[in-house]
Amino acid sequence: PGHVRDELGMKGVKFFTEFLDLARLAVLHGDRDARTLALRTLREVLPKALDDPRYHAWLDYAVDTYRFRQDSMSYLRAHWICATVPGLLDAADVDDPQHHAALSRGMLDWAARIVGVVPRVWAHLPSRGVDQRLNFVKLFRALDLYDDDDDGDELSGGAAVPEGRTTQAHVSSTGGGVPPQSSRNAAVLATKATERGEDHGRLPTTADLAAFEAQTFDETLIRKEQPLGWYLLSPDRPYDITHEIFALTEDGRRPFPFAPDSAGSAAAHGLVVVGDTGDTVAASGERFYRYAVDIAVDLLRYHMHRDHLDVVCEFMVNLAQLGLRVHRQSRRRDTVQDLVLASRSYVASRRNVDGTFGELHDVDQIRRSKQNPTYDPVVGGTLHTTYVCLWALTQPVWVEDEDDARGPPPATTWTAATSGRGARAPENDTGDGVSSGRRRRRRQGEESPSRRGGATL
Repeated sequence: PGHVRDELGMKGVKFFTEFLDLARLAVLHGDRDARTLALRTLREVLPKALDDPRYHAWLDYAVDTYRFRQDSMSYLRAHWICATVPGLLDAADVDDPQHHAALSRGMLDWAARIVGVVPRVWAHLPSRGVDQRLNFVKLFRALDLYDDDDDGDELSGGAAVPEGRTTQAHVSSTGGGVPPQSSRNAAVLATKATERGEDHGRLPTTADLAAFEAQTFDETLIRKEQPLGWYLLSPDRPYDITHEIFALTEDGRRPFPFAPDSAGSAAAHGLVVVGDTGDTVAASGERFYRYAVDIAVDLLRYHMHRDHLDVVCEFMVNLAQLGLRVHRQSRRRDTVQDLVLASRSYVASRRNVDGTFGELHDVDQIRRSKQNPTYDPVVGGTLHTTYVCLWALTQPVWVEDEDDARGPPPATTWTAATSGRGARAPENDTGDGVSSGRRRRRRQGEESPSRRGGATL
């Protein structure tokens, strides 16, 4: 990350976090060779990054600076990712004990730095965007960066977990996760911070987090139920709602708070809202779920027609996080289930020969557009696209088998029907999911514009 920022002039902490996300996917869903390679790579790379002062430099900046705002979320998220990589710190799976000890110390020191900066991060949250605030709350809970309301210790490290929540930073299928920040561990972290002359101040309480999340939810696109047309006015707007759903489901680790089959989930979030007619969340909350599903379906279909790969993948992930699954044995599926399968075929068709996803960029053109002669489009573009495509393709698909995260083999055709909410298909669409322009090109023998690395949509 230090090299990416200083030599390439790019967001080193952000892109390092995306690399960690991709490596975690390889550990969770790759075959044995991919998992072994990913773990070995992480064990080699992490100590180098954590020993580099440049990676932690943002901690010395004021909360209102661009650098603090740019790096703070990625820094916390990177630790959360590493804390949930199964087997990363499993001593029995490491050849060099000294190397393992260095990584363990680096992770603990990393956690201490995070605890030390939490009061400053918490203080700057009101100035962030809506989805960013929700995602910070998600990270605070996942990393236990809060005080129990009934605990007088300023640095309890979140010994208690709010009702209905799981502490994902503690979970590891092989027991190799980061040790939980219990009161005892928090005391160790506080001692380390004191040695560095840091002033921790006070961590937010569980009540603080719940109140802040509920207040922020009132400003969300989901709460406002923005119409479909609003999202089409800017290429950035669809990403706002995808990130709201990421945050409210903790990246799929818990049910959407207003899902019909997740009774009590909204209360666990602290999202006790009142409907427009005065109804409580019990009566009005389900409409937020229906809105989230409907808008994700409509925007997925819209962007798939326009070959917008990255945002298509994010909406695919959203639908999985919202609980949509396909009946494997169903002879007659509805249009939404067809869309889920079609989107998977579309994304799989975009795989490049070298295994990456996304466009093969003209480096000189990208550097000119970024006004950065050292910009690396692989780090800045291909990395994210590859991660989000694989994230989408590893989502649960089938009702009959919740553990099957890989889904069916890619189909050769797909169908995108109009939505039940009344969204219109593109004017040149003939109803079978293939535009008239594409059909003419195929009849005339022209190459399909969707060809990527030998795979054709």
